[in-house]
Amino acid sequence: MRVNGIDLHYTVEGEGFPCLVPRPLNTSVLERTLSARLREQLQLIFFDFRGCGRSGGSLAESNLDDVLADVDRLRAALEHERIGFLGWSMYSLVGVDFALAYPDSVSRLILVGAVPCWPSSDSYWETVASPQRKARLTDNLARLEGSGVQPLPPGAPESDQVVRRRAQTQRYAAFGPRYWYDASFDCAPLYADDEWDVAQLDWFVAQLMPRHRDVAAIAGVRPPTFLAQGVWDFNCPPTSWAETLPAFRDCTYVAFERSGHYPFYEESDIFDTALLDWLAAPRPARP
Repeated sequence: MRVNGIDLHYTVEGEGFPCLVPRPLNTSVLERTLSARLREQLQLIFFDFRGCGRSGGSLAESNLDDVLADVDRLRAALEHERIGFLGWSMYSLVGVDFALAYPDSVSRLILVGAVPCWPSSDSYWETVASPQRKARLTDNLARLEGSGVQPLPPGAPESDQVVRRRAQTQRYAAFGPRYWYDASFDCAPLYADDEWDVAQLDWFVAQLMPRHRDVAAIAGVRPPTFLAQGVWDFNCPPTSWAETLPAFRDCTYVAFERSGHYPFYEESDIFDTALLDWLAAPRPARP
């Protein structure tokens, strides 16, 4: 779809409550892990930001305000007066900034596996992770180093694409003890042949960090918010929200006891029920 002079790529899956879902780092992991049950009641609109995946334009020549404007124009082009936004991991903060910049465009905000500000502390890992979990991470990284798997430099030959994809996925999977309730879980199949866009990660971190060095911005979030955190998420610890929750106008916080960074996959039935019940619950009229 042509939006703001740029071709934005999107796909639609499911029927019901419309919800924008940014595709993380040019991967299809959310398409693979969000359940069929959600698709029965939600219209999930997976999209690539400008300069990412199959969308046109350039991130390098843009700033976060440009990206947020694209998202709002995509909403309008899809003919939704207001729309939901489901952000996972780093993209939760993109959802927060979208709700702050366009409060009348967002009906519901769904944040999963997020932290409210950067930099986040590693104390949760140090104090909560068991010695066995820490040892497994050490062993995973040692095996990775021994295998010789390294990310390829920019400009590597096209023929090395498969090697590049596998290397990035293997490196991420090695950190599984920090991301999954089951420290032995191998998440590599969930990323299949995805080619990770590491430059996208660097760009969003650089754009988001100055806006989220403290919790003050959260206080302006108007849409009802569903915040889902895995108790065993050592990348985005649930404790990071302790002082922030009161700043929301309307926030439902749900901790998933047997999940890490992927509660929608690790405890999909419980996650789906909690989210769908929240969406169905009546809410007071907006001021």
